[in-house]
Amino acid sequence: LCQNACSAEILSDAYSDLRAVRDGPCAQTAVQAAQLARRGVRGFARPIEGQRGLYAMVSGGRHVPGRLTAGLGQRFEGQFVGFKAWPACRDAHPFIQAVLAGMQRDRLDPAQIAALRASVPQRSLIICEPADEKRRPRAAIDAKFSLYFTVATALRYGKVDLGSFAPAALSEAATLALADRVHYVVSRDAAHIDVTLRDGSMRRWEAGALYGSPENPLSEAALVAKFMDCGRAAQRPVAATALQDISRRLLALEQVPDMRDLLRQL
Repeated sequence: LCQNACSAEILSDAYSDLRAVRDGPCAQTAVQAAQLARRGVRGFARPIEGQRGLYAMVSGGRHVPGRLTAGLGQRFEGQFVGFKAWPACRDAHPFIQAVLAGMQRDRLDPAQIAALRASVPQRSLIICEPADEKRRPRAAIDAKFSLYFTVATALRYGKVDLGSFAPAALSEAATLALADRVHYVVSRDAAHIDVTLRDGSMRRWEAGALYGSPENPLSEAALVAKFMDCGRAAQRPVAATALQDISRRLLALEQVPDMRDLLRQL
């Protein structure tokens, strides 16, 4: 299924091993198809618009032929793609961002906080329910899809990275105690968090434009830090100096004379 398309069926099985690499098989198939074509292997003349092609299978022929090619060569969709600032469900990102910005501004100690109430849109309830399971994640995928755990982690550490979802991190008592102070209400307002302090005073933490989106892109330093964090988690360890060299070359890809050298490093 994943070799053919990124099906939303991934949402039905939280513990699928393929879930974390669901885009990979699509890309792998595309590269394989390109290599076969390069070697002269003939495919179909009209795989997309043919009588029994993709359009016919997916839409029963009810499609607008020019939509996919509109702006071809002029509009490049890649410029509208953002980077995920944190390795968690995208629905949790506005609340992580709100916490990090709010804590930086207000300089609070988490011990000062009595409760946090997040205003969550209906479409994002996947990070809230079932609440008991989300508060006590059994696996990394649970924690990444948990409003409670991600907010608590951001509060406690001032960051959310791959290490935040390591097995030992899921059972840290201090993080789970903070998660118990996080609640939510369904709201149509922009995502925000209302914070009640132990002295009775209130704060409102808002995210604004999502960090990592085209409207608020990651800085180059943040991109490199993210790349380094991912590289350190690789199954085959890569030295920090090598990761830094790879990141420099990736940022100046137009100047790389031979991609094979770079791919060998990866």
